Amino acid sequence: MKSRLITISITYLALIITAIISFYEFRTLKAKKRIEEYLKQQNWTSLKNKYAHYTNRGHLTIFWGDSMTENLQTYLTNSDFILNMGIGGDFTEGLIARVTDVTRLSPDNLFIMIGVNDILTDLPLKQIKENYEKLIDLIKLQSPKTKVFIQPILPITSLKSMSGFMIRCNKKIVQLNSFIFQLAILRKLIYIDMYQEFLNSNSELKIDLTTDGIHLNEKGYLIWKRYLKKYLELV
Repeated sequence: MKSRLITISITYLALIITAIISFYEFRTLKAKKRIEEYLKQQNWTSLKNKYAHYTNRGHLTIFWGDSMTENLQTYLTNSDFILNMGIGGDFTEGLIARVTDVTRLSPDNLFIMIGVNDILTDLPLKQIKENYEKLIDLIKLQSPKTKVFIQPILPITSLKSMSGFMIRCNKKIVQLNSFIFQLAILRKLIYIDMYQEFLNSNSELKIDLTTDGIHLNEKGYLIWKRYLKKYLELV
């Protein structure tokens, strides 16, 4: 009888483990499919083609990422020596796919912010971290003289009806930022520590700094620009 109970328990445990693994794999495949579909969209491909024709006129600084970076353009100094290569909606996988568009230019400085869309799409943290490592290693290999500035992913906020989702996302953002910080140390990158500046008392994005709970408004960008200023004065 005891032996039978043990067998049944092991069987149930095996079923539970199988179900968890299947769910994880399904979630990963679903997220990857969404990312693959995004990378085929006209906006992404047209901007990638546009950036592929940029030239280095010397002493070049590039800002690289998703919509947060793309929308930063309004607040950057208009200069031939500063290029914005952000694409709204982009993912870590997207940056890997267009890494040569950056490294072929051998920029002096590269500012990176990426990952919030990966989290919102529910791509597992393990995969995002692997993408980050691959991305940085490719940059180091293909453009070894480029100084890399890595920026944390900012928190989000949302309507009360979405609070559960928002809390889960913010927890993942904290975990990913911790990984990014450690990666910066290991790969000798410069980490711009500005995350706390955007937090409210509930560990969410300050409501007066955002247009929609994710993207920054002018006030938010001016805070970001203040952090960038001391680095841009050195480049």
